[in-house]
Amino acid sequence: MKLSYARVARFWAIVFFTVCLLFLLMPHRTGEALTGLANKIGLAGNIAMPTDNLWYVLALSFMAIITICAWTSAAHPAHRETYYGLLVAKTISSVGFLVMALHAPAWAICALGDGFVALTLWCSHRQSDKAALSLSPLARVYHGQSPFYEVWFGKIDVAPQTAFWFHYELLDGKCAEAGAFAVLFEPSGVKGGKTVFPLQELAPANCLLLPAQDTARFRGKPQVFTVGTLRLDAANALGETAGLSWDLSFQDAGRRFEHVPRLLKMARLSKSTLSSCHLDLRFSGIIRVQERETRLDNARGMIGHIYGKRHAYEWAWVHANSFVDESDVVFEGIAARLTVAGLRTPPLSSFVLYVGERQYAFSSVWRLVAEKSLFGDGRWQFKAKANGATIEGEVIAPAPENIAVVAYTDTDGTPMWCRNSKLSTLNLRLNDSRRGIVKNFLARGTAAFEIGTRQPQGGLTV
Repeated sequence: MKLSYARVARFWAIVFFTVCLLFLLMPHRTGEALTGLANKIGLAGNIAMPTDNLWYVLALSFMAIITICAWTSAAHPAHRETYYGLLVAKTISSVGFLVMALHAPAWAICALGDGFVALTLWCSHRQSDKAALSLSPLARVYHGQSPFYEVWFGKIDVAPQTAFWFHYELLDGKCAEAGAFAVLFEPSGVKGGKTVFPLQELAPANCLLLPAQDTARFRGKPQVFTVGTLRLDAANALGETAGLSWDLSFQDAGRRFEHVPRLLKMARLSKSTLSSCHLDLRFSGIIRVQERETRLDNARGMIGHIYGKRHAYEWAWVHANSFVDESDVVFEGIAARLTVAGLRTPPLSSFVLYVGERQYAFSSVWRLVAEKSLFGDGRWQFKAKANGATIEGEVIAPAPENIAVVAYTDTDGTPMWCRNSKLSTLNLRLNDSRRGIVKNFLARGTAAFEIGTRQPQGGLTV
């Protein structure tokens, strides 16, 4: 049975509190009990507990502090600071007791105890880290490391031929900033803008921050990204920029996918990780364009999460969950060229398709290289095979007036441009030979499609 880190930390908080009371109320008996236990297992010597010096008072304060740290860490497992404090404290005390055991072996019992505490904290937290994306899909990965960037991006199908896109980003490199882009795609054209703040104004990661009003809506939902009027948490997205504002809540259908294979991460060939943490969402709320207001009620959409030391050299990305005559189909694909040892890789591609409850995944180290993927000039053609299934597809961008050119900055300060539209058309064909399924899917003007490049792009720049 795998215990969660929160349960382990809470258990140790109770133990620390109990030990602190024993040290306070019966220090000599506690020392005698530890000595007796050590002597029974063959460790000679005496564990003294003097109460008439400075170290006794400091020991009591230390036990009180780690009790509070353990309880706080159990309540907020994503806060690494309290976890690291506990781990360092118990590691140092284990080493110190081992040194004391060189003169009085009985102290080894204390070293074993604190070492066991440190080990259980480390093991449970490590397991929690592995499951972090499934337990807290949007949780911030950035904790001060540099160079680093992290992005949360969302797309909503507002109405026929109308879509909204928001993009929260933190950047810690040659530029250090946090802010958001937003773009509204309409038949008449594109409206968008950007808001930027100094990185140091960004609120601490994954903590509870409650606005002055409407606190019930945000209670129990640790924020992921909060600066100025921008906020993203596990169920809400809010912000404003350049005449656009949004106040949205969302519900998750539970579909998510990791596009970067574990082997590629372990080899550190990829400088970025794309987590499709919310492939299929339903949004409700309000989008405002100056004085015009649009209300949403269970509008289809998604949120993705990408982070790393550096952006890919170039990429193509597509997502759709609004298909003609299909109510339960979701598709996403990514193709990226990386820079490895100064050389450019061919496009490495990964795709995932949900048809009802069945998932078709086309993502492995071999598949990344083997899949056919050609993108450029507002079009992307691809083909992929896995486990007896084949998908073939083509994405076509809309007219230039429905495309936003988004300017990015990489962590090394170099500029990038992304031709972005949420009104693209996706034609997709699935052939599942094992189940005898052949189906065509069409997302007409409802597919999110972008191509990122290092080459300057003309058009409406956001």
